[in-house]
Amino acid sequence: MLHRRILLAVVVAASLATLFAGTRYGFAVRRGAWDYFAAGHFKYDIGRNYHFGTLALRDGLLNLYDDQQANPPQERYRLNYSPLRTVVFSWWAAANGEPAATPLDQMPQWRNNWEFNRFLNQFNIWIALAGAVAAALLTFLWTRPREGILPVGDKGGPLQMPVPTVWQMLWPPIAATIAFFAFFYDPAGLILAHGWPSPNAWVIPFFLWAVVLISLRCWFLGGVIIGIGAMFQGQHLLVAPLFVLWPVMAGQPMRAIRWVIGFLIAFLAVASGWLLTLRPDATMTVRQINFAAIAWIITSSIVLILLPLIRRWISRPCHDAPLAAEALSPISPDEPMTTTRFGQRQWKQHLRPAAAWLIGLCGLAIMLWPVASRVESPILSFAAIGVSIALIAWSWRGGYSAVRFALPALVAMQLLLCIPVYGASTSWWEVGFMYGTERHPDMAVGTANNLGAILKQSYGFDDIHEVMFTIPPVPIFGRPGEPLAVEMRVLLGMIYLLGLLVASAATALQWRRRDPNFLLAVTSVWMLMALLPAQMHERYLGFAALAGAVWIGARGGAGWLLL
Repeated sequence: MLHRRILLAVVVAASLATLFAGTRYGFAVRRGAWDYFAAGHFKYDIGRNYHFGTLALRDGLLNLYDDQQANPPQERYRLNYSPLRTVVFSWWAAANGEPAATPLDQMPQWRNNWEFNRFLNQFNIWIALAGAVAAALLTFLWTRPREGILPVGDKGGPLQMPVPTVWQMLWPPIAATIAFFAFFYDPAGLILAHGWPSPNAWVIPFFLWAVVLISLRCWFLGGVIIGIGAMFQGQHLLVAPLFVLWPVMAGQPMRAIRWVIGFLIAFLAVASGWLLTLRPDATMTVRQINFAAIAWIITSSIVLILLPLIRRWISRPCHDAPLAAEALSPISPDEPMTTTRFGQRQWKQHLRPAAAWLIGLCGLAIMLWPVASRVESPILSFAAIGVSIALIAWSWRGGYSAVRFALPALVAMQLLLCIPVYGASTSWWEVGFMYGTERHPDMAVGTANNLGAILKQSYGFDDIHEVMFTIPPVPIFGRPGEPLAVEMRVLLGMIYLLGLLVASAATALQWRRRDPNFLLAVTSVWMLMALLPAQMHERYLGFAALAGAVWIGARGGAGWLLL
């Protein structure tokens, strides 16, 4: 075994040295990629990026989105970026010393040289490096040989795992090194980050880091990473259901709940600038802090944190109660038999359930007091009540191990309720996400070679709103239903959903088996996203190419096909 460990140490050291040298050379390659693709830079797109960055500097990020929603300009100057994407472009403009934006009807003068675009290029390089590290870690985690003793064998006894061969010990660091270079030097990544350049280069690193954290059983943090990533690029929302379907299909629904909580708290925390401030007048440049909403969230959080402590206090044992035999005799000759200390303790024990119910109802009232008077939708009200009851019960029974997840879930719910309760702005959602779904109403965007392009070029389907078929009305609770017209965009979305279900089932199967083919299953969703829905851009195939860097660790040599 000693010679194996020495050989493994040599391979690991060689891999680290190769990674260090390759990373330094990769920086130079990416610097050269900018010059190589200089003639192909999409000046219109990158000019819009810089323009909106300068607008965010002048008007403020929050006000920019509100103004775009209230008074939408013509399409050329209309914002369709998720919030953190605009933040990066504002940093870029600030790095160039832009004090304010040019007038709205004029595009700022973007210059096609490295110095002017240094901040954006360096940001893209560091994002790519983070993605390459994530690809290496993920590949290493799923190619490690399983060692030790399994609890149950085929005949009911302990099952000794076979000792890994020399190649099985050496393969994980080698595969991780290959995955690192496959990601960092991927031509699709170079084009997205320095050829176009496009923020689409930021998508896959967040996805890979989320899968790395989930592979380490950190489901909550995995949700946080995807929530933040979605605020950079909204394409994450198309594949986010994978992280819910996969654990549910694997028989681990609580992990899906933890992921959802992490996703929501991170996603809404980024939007909290809009949710916790008010701008009654569109001419106001300084927003008003919504102290009522903040006080509501803080008070509710304190109540939830105190619940396990209160339960422990009212459930503590009666150490000072006398024994039953002693309690049956009077304490003094003048005291009647019915008023013993034992009887008093019994009454206190009977009051504990009532006290628990009373505390729960008081906590529920504190969490929902603004909802009852300001939310008009009964469905939303009942949903808020149901979620609050579930969080109170979870915290009461699970203690502080449950509170660490219930508390962010409560904060996320109340941040979302700030919209109907206090009239918080939804411009971050309408402008940053919804407008983008309507900006390109095409079967396929650019020269994409996917299902939408095939239907358009070969079969003449050119309108995503064309009605393909109608679902007849179905009575619901005795009420007559209405016919449902299924448009082409919805039909292609349903096909994608079917593929997503299959990919989730495959991911769950390989997850349960702890098989390296998990790397194939979990990243296949990016191929489906680029090929099946309508309105997919040609650049989105780069997502699948970058995610495929981890395929080198799969069984059967699938990863070698990408090299």
